[in-house]
Amino acid sequence: MRLVFRPIVLLGSLLAGQYSSGNNISITQPLLVDFNTAGGTVDARFTVSWQNSWRTSSAPGNWDAAWVFLKFRVGIADPTRTGVSSTGTTLNVGSTALLRVGMPVLRTAGTGAIPANAVITAIPNGTQVMISAAPTTALAGATLRFIRIWEHARLATDASHLAPAGSTIRTGLLNPAAAYNATTNYGVGAFIYRSANGTGTFTANNVELRWNSGPQGIGSTTPVEVCAFAHEMVYVTGGGFRVGDGVSTYRLGAGPNGSYFQVSSEGAIVVGTFPGDLLFQPTDPSDGLGPIPATFPKGFAAFYCMKYELTQQDYAAFLDRLTRVQQALHVGTNLATGVTAVANRYVMSNSATLVNRNGIRCAATVAANDPIDFYCDLNGDGTGNGTADGQWIACNFLSWGDVAAYLDWSGLRPMTELEFEKTCRGGLTVTVLNTYAWGVLSLANAAYTLSNTGQNNQQIATNYSTTAGNAAYNNTTGPSGDVTKGPLRVGTFAGHASNSGRITAGAGYFGAMELSGNVVEITITLGRPQGRAFNGTHGNGILTTAGAHDPTSWPGASALGTGYRGGHYFSPAPELRISDRVNATQGPSTRIRIYGGRGVRTMP
Repeated sequence: MRLVFRPIVLLGSLLAGQYSSGNNISITQPLLVDFNTAGGTVDARFTVSWQNSWRTSSAPGNWDAAWVFLKFRVGIADPTRTGVSSTGTTLNVGSTALLRVGMPVLRTAGTGAIPANAVITAIPNGTQVMISAAPTTALAGATLRFIRIWEHARLATDASHLAPAGSTIRTGLLNPAAAYNATTNYGVGAFIYRSANGTGTFTANNVELRWNSGPQGIGSTTPVEVCAFAHEMVYVTGGGFRVGDGVSTYRLGAGPNGSYFQVSSEGAIVVGTFPGDLLFQPTDPSDGLGPIPATFPKGFAAFYCMKYELTQQDYAAFLDRLTRVQQALHVGTNLATGVTAVANRYVMSNSATLVNRNGIRCAATVAANDPIDFYCDLNGDGTGNGTADGQWIACNFLSWGDVAAYLDWSGLRPMTELEFEKTCRGGLTVTVLNTYAWGVLSLANAAYTLSNTGQNNQQIATNYSTTAGNAAYNNTTGPSGDVTKGPLRVGTFAGHASNSGRITAGAGYFGAMELSGNVVEITITLGRPQGRAFNGTHGNGILTTAGAHDPTSWPGASALGTGYRGGHYFSPAPELRISDRVNATQGPSTRIRIYGGRGVRTMP
């Protein structure tokens, strides 16, 4: 049995579904108000709230924020057309009302045959659509069904939004370095955060984000569903910092002796052995080549980083808003269109039993071509998304392609390994020798036991360290051969009653959690040409028809150009160090139990 929330749908004043992410951030159902037919806009009104928020003008001089983005779907049911005929890839459908580019096309009756996985590629006029492959048998009097799809809402500029008292809204443009343009450089989401110093639960009531709905074909009477999504982010301030720790066998350093390398700008970095050059250590897995281009994000410029790793709830919600073909690309179980009986498996690990605490499942019997509904079921009772079903556990079994698709879909981007070190360590003068993400050498060393397993308040019951840095790694959550072990709830250490600050919380300098341990941090590497080609392009909210990410500077499906940092729940302690690069060039092209995800975004 599955339990899944479905948004309410109204004509003309629509509303949307509630969604939350991370550690107890929540958004009320957005109400669409103030349609401006002439201007082609509508405002999405909602309240967003999250716990343990802050803004401080003292070190580190930063704040946390909610990254909010909207998805929409046209219609209240899949549209059908009767009496359809075809000429080549052109279909004569009578009316294109409520049809959208990207919709999968199915023949349900009449003469003709539509190729598997065909989708609408263009709508040239009010009576015809074009599809991705011509019918294998021409259509004559056919009945077609068009499966609705979720699309990304394009937002207006900062001044168009309504920020309630005490809050600030900044639009995240597709290209933050360029001027806003409603067509070519629109907002893919928005940051919402405190406008003054403060700590504790932060609530922004009746936020209004302006959506440029008209250019996306949405009028005041168009029936639509809208969903709001949110991630907690931390602001990583701009400025110089050091990379390398002078100790780890695999590390970055400065020529000629391998001491710390100072990042002092976003300019190109020379790789070599002369003083001031960046030096890959002799035993480093990198190719040893350079330079590092000026376009490669280095962490000197300010950016936002996800406070927590992707959760299983995040990933299930993502899967739920893809087409069947796209879904099939992002799980371990065979979900090809035409498959109607899917074993009642944990779909990421493709296992009939729970493996390494990944509880994402789907129904055992599914429609042949329709998208599948996914849910979390950590306790295996067959009832989805219950109070103990692990929605808040970091999502593992993710490949690079899975993480890249999620980041593209949500308007974020991958972080580079230089940005990883900045997020952990902080600014220029911080001591870097041999440290973990929480800034010191101490590390918890006894096996944890858990209480409230799978719940949003899951916690360490025994062996939480009150003096050393807490992290999920082989001494606390291993050994590696135990399939019952796995990642923990995001924010577990910070939420413990005995937490006394950054060290025991296991937090990075700017407040990001679980940078050392839990699941790995997939990063763009300096050590391969495919990584050095990355230019910091953000996701646009749109995936390919097959479900892949499409920014051209991002590494491809092979994962060449990626690696991972920070270790994981089965790692030995040295791999948790900020500067350890033993896996810096070995990106995850397949799904393995230790791989997770986290995204960043350049400061607006």
